[in-house]
Amino acid sequence: MKKKLVFSIISLLILFSSCSNNSNINNSNSTPQLDSSYSSTIEESIYGEHYQFIFESNNDGTCTLIDCPDIEEVIIPEKSPNGDTVTSVRMCNDFKNVKKLVLPQTINKLEGLNFDFFISLESINIPEGITKIEYCTFRNCFNLKNIVLPNSLKEIGMYAFEGCSSLKSITLPEGFEKLGNCSFSKCTSLEEIILPNSLTEIGGHAFFCCKNLKSIRIPASVERVCSDAFFGCTNLSNIIIEDGVNEIEGMAFSDVAIKSIFIPKSVTFTGSLVFNGCPEDLVVYCEAESQPENWYKDWNKRNYKVVWNSKRSDSIK
Repeated sequence: MKKKLVFSIISLLILFSSCSNNSNINNSNSTPQLDSSYSSTIEESIYGEHYQFIFESNNDGTCTLIDCPDIEEVIIPEKSPNGDTVTSVRMCNDFKNVKKLVLPQTINKLEGLNFDFFISLESINIPEGITKIEYCTFRNCFNLKNIVLPNSLKEIGMYAFEGCSSLKSITLPEGFEKLGNCSFSKCTSLEEIILPNSLTEIGGHAFFCCKNLKSIRIPASVERVCSDAFFGCTNLSNIIIEDGVNEIEGMAFSDVAIKSIFIPKSVTFTGSLVFNGCPEDLVVYCEAESQPENWYKDWNKRNYKVVWNSKRSDSIK
């Protein structure tokens, strides 16, 4: 009898211990810790129903937006529920419904891949204070038509707007300095881009296959037009290279529609096959009296007609 009683007491103790452990586990799972992250539910008066923004604290009075509702119009608040100022955006989810995104003026950083494949995005503003649009930020935003760039912008990174096939025009602000490689590659609807007098570099493939681009002015401030910069701009029929441009790299103007172009004597370097694939009757007017020493021997491998010691007016027909 005593043995049975002792066994029963031990069994009850084991059962109690097991239940207590399970209860602790369940409580832990039901209230996960978010490690300096927190979320906020937006009021009904803003969107008509409850949607959620998710922020991550930077532990310095600022925070990063890491998620937002997938609805047609999103207005990002300036502060989180904890009172932290929203200064950056880092979103990696797929958003299929967002058409208009309004960023607060408190934003000072857009991390790469932020809006990559926002397939419905049509309009966005970039707040003042942003100095660089990072790599791939708006890549393949197929429906992006309107974008407002800030006067503070200095650089657009690699692939930033690649594949934005609905974008028709872009004006870069004065003070802007550098276009990264493939920055507007495959923007097949792009008809006009205004390059500022502060621009110093046009990256490789920057306007690759922008098939509706018809005219471009390269300002005197440009030190380098990189390889294949305008490759495949098959309707580009007017290119103005201003006095002061220094370098034109290989195949920079390949497969474009120009029939006449003037190269000022400030251009001290050209790469290979600069005008490869252009119309056979292209005439290249060069201000230099003869081929400069640092021009590649095969810069004109297709043997287009070249007129040395020319004036800019000679190229205007």
